[in-house]
Amino acid sequence: MKDFTGPNGELIQVARKNPETVVVDGKSYQAVELSREKGFDFNFSDSLNELPDSEWNQISFSLEENKTDGSSAYIRFIALSLDKTYQLTKTFLFLRARIISKSLFLLPT
Repeated sequence: MKDFTGPNGELIQVARKNPETVVVDGKSYQAVELSREKGFDFNFSDSLNELPDSEWNQISFSLEENKTDGSSAYIRFIALSLDKTYQLTKTFLFLRARIISKSLFLLPT
């Protein structure tokens, strides 16, 4: 994971340089935002240098897929948090073979 130059020569910053505090279900976590232009994810780490070894990278997600008539579909990744207190859900919604929405939901278990 590293920053890269976009098609128009602009710098695309994938990981913010400073971790920030993210509150999930009343608990505060240090997290690094991972940007993907039209959406974002957080890796709960207090250091950019620790991202490759973050225990959050070890979570196994299950896959749920919904194929419709070809005009729209979604793919959803679901897993329990490390402490098993909430569910992580990431949904990719496709419309005519183009991603139109990405989201990360943190739901209590």
